[in-house]
Amino acid sequence: MQQDAVDELVVGISGAGRATVDGLASPLGLGDLVHLPVGGALEIENVGDEPLVYLIVKADAVKHGL
Repeated sequence: MQQDAVDELVVGISGAGRATVDGLASPLGLGDLVHLPVGGALEIENVGDEPLVYLIVKADAVKHGL
């Protein structure tokens, strides 16, 4: 999936997964955070037996004055 025009954070909620950003794989599970920069490519894979649950947070820092 090609990333939008804002940075994103992928937050692991439950399960066991892997998040690959521009070819670099990171674990994705409870409490894990993965940064997806503007223009980055993201792949998310479930590597466990339970469902993988995650949240993607988007915010335009310029628009919101951050």
